[in-house]
Amino acid sequence: MNTSFSLKNLITFIYKIFAWFLPKRAGLRILNYHSVADNSSEIKDIWSLSSYKFETHMSFLQENKKVISPYEIDKSIDDSIIVTFDDAYMSIYNKVLPLMKQLKLPFSIFVITDYVGDPEYLSLEMLMELDKDPLVTIGSHSKSHKRLTKCDPKLLEKEVKGSKDFLEDKLGHNVDFFSYPYGACNDFVSDFVKSSGYIFAFGSKFDINRPSDYSFNLNRCDIWKFDNSNIFEEKLNGYWDWLRFRELLKPWK
Repeated sequence: MNTSFSLKNLITFIYKIFAWFLPKRAGLRILNYHSVADNSSEIKDIWSLSSYKFETHMSFLQENKKVISPYEIDKSIDDSIIVTFDDAYMSIYNKVLPLMKQLKLPFSIFVITDYVGDPEYLSLEMLMELDKDPLVTIGSHSKSHKRLTKCDPKLLEKEVKGSKDFLEDKLGHNVDFFSYPYGACNDFVSDFVKSSGYIFAFGSKFDINRPSDYSFNLNRCDIWKFDNSNIFEEKLNGYWDWLRFRELLKPWK
């Protein structure tokens, strides 16, 4: 376990102590995964989670939480969960889908359209097959994963609208959800995403979502390779939500 994560664990422990004395904060929690790996040699970065841990997470959700699709956001109850995957790695097809079908849990995939068919990413055929499954919602994660707050209007249109057009052309239906690369968003970007025809957009700020937050920068909780069952439950309970202030803590990211 690296030093950065150890510091985060320490802060979480302190935050958890203070949180015990505060009213419980309830709301929709959105989880953000990336890839799932069968063995340690496939875990290349913080975003790759072992198959064992992922199965443990999903089994806990299946037994203890209400997991919904993004289309049910407006109808969500307190403590509902949405499971999302950014980047559209091939492991979603090989490892995630079979488990989610077994547990009957809905999940969403946000696709970088320029990466479709690249090594380690979903092929177009896989994407189209996944899209036919009623448990799966396909959204856009931009055209080429650029930091949208750094894009000029012309490039922003290619990243946001171009990816939507590509997916809608290949899948044959509306693509209603967007996930910001790196979680980078400002008012100009979110307004452009809204005007492009998306219903909701997802960021990467740790926190729950209440009805007043349902907008074009929904909060999401990142899941990392270190997240055993104890840490996962801490994240579900909000004890890692101090990370919503992580822009102030960039040296620890």
